[in-house]
Amino acid sequence: MVDLIFSVSITSQRSPFSSYYCFIFIRLSGNLFTRKSLGVARQDFLKFINYEFRKYLPKIAQEQKEAIQDTVATCFDNYQRELVRRINNDIESRKTELHNLVTQQSNGTSDRQERITKLQQLDAKVLGAYQKIKSIINLKSS
Repeated sequence: MVDLIFSVSITSQRSPFSSYYCFIFIRLSGNLFTRKSLGVARQDFLKFINYEFRKYLPKIAQEQKEAIQDTVATCFDNYQRELVRRINNDIESRKTELHNLVTQQSNGTSDRQERITKLQQLDAKVLGAYQKIKSIINLKSS
């Protein structure tokens, strides 16, 4: 009743917007005085919002469907590119490491061959020196 009187007296003003906002303000302030009416107003507001969401969400979802799909596809494409880049970098580093190991092994093999050759030459020199010493000892003992 009080709300109706205030709304009628306010509507006689010049601006239709100000009367509308005053009516809403008085209506809301009247509801704020009692706890029960506040709960009812809250429930009514939630019902209204729920109804509006149910009404507009399918439309919004349909409008945003392509944008969301494009965004998700872009994210997965970026993830795939990053993953492929990391895998390729890992493969290249392992190839380099394997190449270095093969090079070290071949260098080690050639070093081994050089050592064997040097040892064989040293063995031949030692054998030659041994033969000379043996022949000298045989000459002295005869």
